[in-house]
Amino acid sequence: TLLRNTALVMGIVVYCGGDTRMIKNSRPAPAKLSSLELFTNTSMKLILIAQAFLALLSSVCFSYNRWFYAGLWYLHLRNDLWLPDIPAYWLTFFT
Repeated sequence: TLLRNTALVMGIVVYCGGDTRMIKNSRPAPAKLSSLELFTNTSMKLILIAQAFLALLSSVCFSYNRWFYAGLWYLHLRNDLWLPDIPAYWLTFFT
């Protein structure tokens, strides 16, 4: 901006909050993870994926052989599931 036809100008400029030099030059600290923590995180993800795959495989196998399990007197198969068999038994594996 340009100020014209003025002999004298007085004012105060106050920087506060997010406009200060200290805040503008600061940055969040980087996350420091050790190699053990990275290995643990990767291993936990792999274990979770393997469990999900095994749960899906066992649900499919159970649905395929449901007629056999229905004939066993000591197994009480549920008929009050809200979901279809495969997703219901897959979710039951994790609860």
